[in-house]
Amino acid sequence: MSLLAAAGCRGHVEGRVARIFEWEREPTASHVERIREALSDAEAPVRAGALAALVRLGTPDAGERSLAALRDPAGSVRITAVECLLDLEDTRAVPDLLRVAAEDTDWHVRRGAVATAGSLVKDASAAESLVKALGDGSAQVRLAAIEAVSRHGAAGALEALSRLAREETSWENRAAAVVALGRTGLPEAYAPVDSAALDANEFVRGASAAALRELRRAGVERPAAAAPPAPAERPRPGSHSAPEPERPPAAGGGAPLAARPAEAGQEGPR
Repeated sequence: MSLLAAAGCRGHVEGRVARIFEWEREPTASHVERIREALSDAEAPVRAGALAALVRLGTPDAGERSLAALRDPAGSVRITAVECLLDLEDTRAVPDLLRVAAEDTDWHVRRGAVATAGSLVKDASAAESLVKALGDGSAQVRLAAIEAVSRHGAAGALEALSRLAREETSWENRAAAVVALGRTGLPEAYAPVDSAALDANEFVRGASAAALRELRRAGVERPAAAAPPAPAERPRPGSHSAPEPERPPAAGGGAPLAARPAEAGQEGPR
């Protein structure tokens, strides 16, 4: 495509998007219907602009249109749909968002879906459905998942967060995982948080200190450490439970003590 043709296409697209804004400023019934028709436009920016306009106008079908747009072939439109669902604050969208978080091929869309689902869920049990995203192949998606479960202190994410705090290549993600561990409210969080205090990165070490304060402030008791082995008891005089230690040679160069007899079945000194 020539540069002039490309510029012409962009101009047509920008013009159609501008018309959507004009219709939105005067939301008559016919203008709103034209915005709906723009959802089928061949160009992604026009479809995204039309969807956002419907959400801003608060049309009754805005939620349904946003859910449908999660399957749009263009990632930019799917991202717009995710943002629109966040603006609508409709918790019924969470199952669809979780599907997108697990299946979408664009990590930008997955990250947005995780963040939006994390904002829409209202309790820790629902947030635990985001634990799978902690193993996403994108560091940005994993960070969004850490922040989402951290917001709710999801105890079900303890194992995954502990692994991230130990193995995550991004120091930012390790630090976020450690902070999230401090919000689980579980005694088992102390071990990975303690380990993070030895991390090579200073921000991860700082996160460890903050997580420890969080656990203590929440009244989470540290698990009892394994008791150290008791020191060996010194034998009492006259006791035959253990052999007496050999005495040093007598002062003044006296003859050394005689060697102890050989054990049964062993040769004595020659």
